[in-house]
Amino acid sequence: MIPLMLIWRYFRTRRLHFTDREALENWQAKRLHQFRQNVLSHSPWFQRYLTLPFNQWPMMDKALMMTHFVR
Repeated sequence: MIPLMLIWRYFRTRRLHFTDREALENWQAKRLHQFRQNVLSHSPWFQRYLTLPFNQWPMMDKALMMTHFVR
């Protein structure tokens, strides 16, 4: 089931066309908001950053991600 969802989302995203930069930025802001609510709110490490603007979050690399990985 998950591979089918991944393929569906890939093709859905490929079809996105934005009329201007503002439309793209609005779409990105909406997706980031959903990501914050659905994923990061369940991570104890990221909860401290949820109230900060995105540009103040720490840079993420694989080592940091694996250190704070939550299943």
